[in-house]
Amino acid sequence: VDATKEMAGDAADATTEIAGDAGDAADATTEMAGDAVDATKEMAGDAADTATDAAGDAVSATKDAASGAMSAVSGGALGSQLTGMFGSATDALSGITDVDSAKAALPKLEEMGGSLDGLTGMLSGADGATKTAAAAAASKGLESLSPMVENLKGNEGIWGVVGPVLEPMLEKINAFK
Repeated sequence: VDATKEMAGDAADATTEIAGDAGDAADATTEMAGDAVDATKEMAGDAADTATDAAGDAVSATKDAASGAMSAVSGGALGSQLTGMFGSATDALSGITDVDSAKAALPKLEEMGGSLDGLTGMLSGADGATKTAAAAAASKGLESLSPMVENLKGNEGIWGVVGPVLEPMLEKINAFK
Protein backbone atom coordinates (compact mmCIF):
# COMPACT_ATOMS: atom_id res chain seq x y z
CA VAL A 1 0.00 0.00 0.00
CA ASP A 2 2.84 2.34 0.81
CA ALA A 3 4.36 1.66 -2.54
CA THR A 4 1.03 2.45 -4.19
CA LYS A 5 0.70 5.66 -2.20
CA GLU A 6 4.22 6.59 -3.15
CA MET A 7 3.52 5.85 -6.81
CA ALA A 8 0.29 7.82 -6.65
CA GLY A 9 2.17 10.73 -5.05
CA ASP A 10 4.88 10.53 -7.67
CA ALA A 11 2.21 10.46 -10.39
CA ALA A 12 0.46 13.44 -8.82
CA ASP A 13 3.76 15.30 -8.57
CA ALA A 14 4.57 14.47 -12.20
CA THR A 15 1.10 15.58 -13.26
CA THR A 16 1.47 18.83 -11.31
CA GLU A 17 4.88 19.41 -12.88
CA ILE A 18 3.52 18.67 -16.37
CA ALA A 19 0.56 20.96 -15.74
CA GLY A 20 2.97 23.68 -14.58
CA ASP A 21 5.07 23.21 -17.70
CA ALA A 22 1.91 23.35 -19.83
CA GLY A 23 0.87 26.57 -18.05
CA ASP A 24 4.32 28.04 -18.64
CA ALA A 25 4.07 27.02 -22.31
CA ALA A 26 0.59 28.58 -22.53
CA ASP A 27 1.87 31.80 -20.92
CA ALA A 28 4.80 31.91 -23.33
CA THR A 29 2.46 31.27 -26.27
CA THR A 30 0.10 34.00 -25.10
CA GLU A 31 2.98 36.44 -24.74
CA MET A 32 4.30 35.54 -28.19
CA ALA A 33 0.81 35.92 -29.69
CA GLY A 34 0.49 39.36 -28.04
CA ASP A 35 3.87 40.37 -29.42
CA ALA A 36 2.80 39.17 -32.88
CA VAL A 37 -0.46 41.14 -32.65
CA ASP A 38 1.44 44.27 -31.57
CA ALA A 39 3.93 43.87 -34.42
CA THR A 40 1.08 43.33 -36.91
CA LYS A 41 -0.74 46.41 -35.65
CA GLU A 42 2.42 48.49 -35.98
CA MET A 43 3.06 47.20 -39.51
CA ALA A 44 -0.56 47.84 -40.50
CA GLY A 45 -0.36 51.36 -39.07
CA ASP A 46 2.86 52.01 -40.98
CA ALA A 47 1.28 50.67 -44.17
CA ALA A 48 -1.80 52.85 -43.66
CA ASP A 49 0.40 55.91 -43.06
CA THR A 50 2.38 55.14 -46.21
CA ALA A 51 -0.81 54.67 -48.25
CA THR A 52 -2.28 57.90 -46.86
CA ASP A 53 0.90 59.81 -47.69
CA ALA A 54 0.95 58.35 -51.21
CA ALA A 55 -2.70 59.28 -51.75
CA GLY A 56 -2.04 62.81 -50.51
CA ASP A 57 0.92 63.12 -52.85
CA ALA A 58 -1.20 61.88 -55.76
CA VAL A 59 -3.93 64.41 -54.96
CA SER A 60 -1.39 67.23 -54.77
CA ALA A 61 0.19 66.22 -58.06
CA THR A 62 -3.23 66.05 -59.72
CA LYS A 63 -4.16 69.49 -58.40
CA ASP A 64 -0.87 70.94 -59.60
CA ALA A 65 -1.32 69.42 -63.05
CA ALA A 66 -4.90 70.69 -63.27
CA SER A 67 -3.84 74.13 -62.14
CA GLY A 68 -1.12 74.25 -64.77
CA ALA A 69 -3.54 73.15 -67.46
CA MET A 70 -6.09 75.72 -66.34
CA SER A 71 -3.52 78.49 -66.42
CA ALA A 72 -2.56 77.52 -69.94
CA VAL A 73 -6.10 77.75 -71.27
CA SER A 74 -7.82 80.14 -68.89
CA GLY A 75 -6.57 83.31 -70.57
CA GLY A 76 -8.01 82.28 -73.90
CA ALA A 77 -11.11 80.75 -72.36
CA LEU A 78 -11.86 83.78 -70.22
CA GLY A 79 -11.34 86.15 -73.14
CA SER A 80 -13.57 83.97 -75.33
CA GLN A 81 -16.28 83.87 -72.69
CA LEU A 82 -16.16 87.64 -72.31
CA THR A 83 -16.31 88.11 -76.07
CA GLY A 84 -19.32 85.79 -76.25
CA MET A 85 -21.00 87.65 -73.42
CA PHE A 86 -20.49 90.96 -75.21
CA GLY A 87 -22.04 89.49 -78.35
CA SER A 88 -25.09 88.41 -76.35
CA ALA A 89 -25.27 91.80 -74.65
CA THR A 90 -25.13 93.56 -78.01
CA ASP A 91 -27.98 91.40 -79.29
CA ALA A 92 -30.07 92.03 -76.16
CA LEU A 93 -29.44 95.80 -76.05
CA SER A 94 -29.98 96.35 -79.77
CA GLY A 95 -33.46 94.83 -79.44
CA ILE A 96 -34.52 97.36 -76.79
CA THR A 97 -36.67 100.08 -78.32
CA ASP A 98 -39.24 100.75 -75.61
CA VAL A 99 -40.14 99.84 -72.02
CA ASP A 100 -41.81 96.56 -73.05
CA SER A 101 -38.78 95.38 -75.02
CA ALA A 102 -36.57 96.48 -72.09
CA LYS A 103 -38.64 94.28 -69.77
CA ALA A 104 -38.41 91.43 -72.26
CA ALA A 105 -34.59 91.77 -72.34
CA LEU A 106 -34.23 91.66 -68.53
CA PRO A 107 -33.98 87.85 -68.14
CA LYS A 108 -31.18 87.67 -70.70
CA LEU A 109 -29.36 90.64 -69.11
CA GLU A 110 -29.74 89.12 -65.63
CA GLU A 111 -28.38 85.82 -66.90
CA MET A 112 -25.38 87.64 -68.34
CA GLY A 113 -24.89 89.33 -64.97
CA GLY A 114 -24.69 85.89 -63.35
CA SER A 115 -22.23 84.72 -65.98
CA LEU A 116 -20.18 87.83 -65.37
CA ASP A 117 -20.03 86.99 -61.65
CA GLY A 118 -18.55 83.61 -62.56
CA LEU A 119 -16.01 85.22 -64.88
CA THR A 120 -15.09 87.72 -62.17
CA GLY A 121 -14.44 84.79 -59.83
CA MET A 122 -12.21 83.15 -62.43
CA LEU A 123 -10.30 86.39 -62.90
CA SER A 124 -9.61 86.83 -59.20
CA GLY A 125 -7.33 83.78 -59.16
CA ALA A 126 -5.91 84.22 -62.64
CA ASP A 127 -2.31 84.83 -63.65
CA GLY A 128 -1.05 87.98 -65.37
CA ALA A 129 -1.50 86.68 -68.94
CA THR A 130 -5.11 85.76 -68.23
CA LYS A 131 -5.81 89.16 -66.71
CA THR A 132 -4.25 90.86 -69.73
CA ALA A 133 -6.41 88.83 -72.13
CA ALA A 134 -9.52 89.62 -70.06
CA ALA A 135 -8.67 93.33 -69.98
CA ALA A 136 -8.29 93.40 -73.77
CA ALA A 137 -11.63 91.62 -74.28
CA ALA A 138 -13.36 93.91 -71.76
CA SER A 139 -12.00 97.06 -73.41
CA LYS A 140 -13.06 95.93 -76.87
CA GLY A 141 -16.49 94.88 -75.63
CA LEU A 142 -17.10 98.13 -73.78
CA GLU A 143 -16.23 100.09 -76.91
CA SER A 144 -19.08 98.39 -78.76
CA LEU A 145 -21.57 98.55 -75.87
CA SER A 146 -20.97 102.13 -74.74
CA PRO A 147 -22.94 103.85 -77.55
CA MET A 148 -25.91 101.55 -76.96
CA VAL A 149 -25.80 102.07 -73.21
CA GLU A 150 -25.62 105.84 -73.64
CA ASN A 151 -28.62 105.69 -75.99
CA LEU A 152 -30.60 103.69 -73.40
CA LYS A 153 -29.63 106.15 -70.65
CA GLY A 154 -31.25 108.86 -72.77
CA ASN A 155 -34.68 107.28 -72.26
CA GLU A 156 -35.77 107.46 -68.60
CA GLY A 157 -38.43 104.75 -68.97
CA ILE A 158 -36.06 102.26 -70.59
CA TRP A 159 -33.15 103.09 -68.28
CA GLY A 160 -35.44 102.70 -65.27
CA VAL A 161 -35.97 99.08 -66.34
CA VAL A 162 -32.49 98.02 -67.51
CA GLY A 163 -30.27 100.46 -65.60
CA PRO A 164 -30.40 98.57 -62.28
CA VAL A 165 -29.13 95.47 -64.10
CA LEU A 166 -26.68 97.13 -66.51
CA GLU A 167 -24.93 99.45 -64.05
CA PRO A 168 -23.53 96.66 -61.82
CA MET A 169 -22.59 94.70 -64.95
CA LEU A 170 -20.67 97.69 -66.35
CA GLU A 171 -18.85 98.12 -63.04
CA LYS A 172 -17.80 94.46 -63.08
CA ILE A 173 -16.67 94.73 -66.72
CA ASN A 174 -14.62 97.81 -65.88
CA ALA A 175 -12.94 95.81 -63.12
CA PHE A 176 -11.54 93.49 -65.81
CA LYS A 177 -9.59 96.41 -67.32
